[in-house]
Amino acid sequence: MENKTGIKTETIFLFLSLIFGLMFAISVHGVHDESTHLNKAFDVSEGHIFPENANVTTPENLETYTMWQTIDQPVNKNGNRIVDMSGQSIMSYSPLPYLSSSLVIKVGVFFNCSAIIIVIMCRIINLLIYTFIVYFALKIIPILKTALLLIALMPSTISHGASASGDSLTIALSFLVIAIFLNLALSKNKIQRKDVFIIFISSLALSLTKPTYALLSLLFFIIPHSKFKNLRNGIITFICSCLIPLSISVIWNAKFKHLYSDLDYSFNSYMNVHTYNITFLSSHPLKFLDMITNTIIYNNGFTINTLIPQFVADHGSGFGLPLFLTYIYLIVLLVVSLYNVSGLKINLKQKLIGLSVFSIIFSSISIAEFITWTPLGEDIIWGLQGRYFIPLAPLLLLVFNNSLKNNSLKKFYKKFNWNIVVILYIVFFLSLSLFFIATNQKF
Repeated sequence: MENKTGIKTETIFLFLSLIFGLMFAISVHGVHDESTHLNKAFDVSEGHIFPENANVTTPENLETYTMWQTIDQPVNKNGNRIVDMSGQSIMSYSPLPYLSSSLVIKVGVFFNCSAIIIVIMCRIINLLIYTFIVYFALKIIPILKTALLLIALMPSTISHGASASGDSLTIALSFLVIAIFLNLALSKNKIQRKDVFIIFISSLALSLTKPTYALLSLLFFIIPHSKFKNLRNGIITFICSCLIPLSISVIWNAKFKHLYSDLDYSFNSYMNVHTYNITFLSSHPLKFLDMITNTIIYNNGFTINTLIPQFVADHGSGFGLPLFLTYIYLIVLLVVSLYNVSGLKINLKQKLIGLSVFSIIFSSISIAEFITWTPLGEDIIWGLQGRYFIPLAPLLLLVFNNSLKNNSLKKFYKKFNWNIVVILYIVFFLSLSLFFIATNQKF
């Protein structure tokens, strides 16, 4: 469903994102791996733009205000904690997702701010960037506006958007790249030079956040050939929107992969076991396919009881929503995706391309978890989490878009103030989620 009258969808997002995002930002509890991302931001603030294994100096009680605790890290004479980041995969990441936080940290350290102030300010600056980018994505996306609104304001999504984690930027840029490609595919205008520039910058930025999501640039193929002025225009657009961003992502990771080649952070060190490697994967591809099937379908309700609830509302450490509420949210999300009143239609070929890109990225994420975390001898993939699929959600919903064509529903929608319903619905779920966090209730 698309908001045709009343308050614009992006305006609804702007207000709700800022209001509830600030509430999540000042929450003591953080999101998954937030402390590790903060360590990376501190490293960047010390001028380490290009990744290197290093000891990172952080305030002693920094992690008191985030989810995970660092154990047995030494404290120097100034009362700062010395964190050994060698061998951790995050140290190979581009500094892009951490530039804003590193600036906040630099200012906070200069003025001798407390750790809690630094954490909250890092969250707030990330929230502002997240809100601005997603606002623009909602403004230009031609279909799935309400669906994207619901995804961008899911408890799990907004809590990451309002965190000090680099995932805040990754999620926002993923939504933006999807919105731009859909806009180029469904608009009536030919591809212009400014369009190529915008998608180039967006895809390049995404490729420098999380390498896996750089594959969203494959959505180039969703643009009809007729949208290009000529073959040259099509080739240039492909090179700028897809080939260059993917190549830079590959080059960056190839250059710095040695920083975590030993996988010291994996179960090799924590549980004294051996994980799968790329050689094994290439030699036994059917084993990997069996493990995906076992994980998603046969793993004691893992998808139903863990993966999907994490996708909707899990902030980590069990905080989230009751299971039945997460499925209510998903049902509504599916319904608003099925019915489209925008007047724009996406054809079967474009839907299949979107589904293919989703499948490629899903497989890439599964391969990464298979290699990094899954011990030899297991028949399931360890480490898959619902939050990994938030940036991809619009692609999956794209398959269902415009599947219902009911004139009575259309008339009902035009007469009914759908904006109020959407606002109240989102407010209810976010308020409930914050209440469970505040009262330390886990599900």
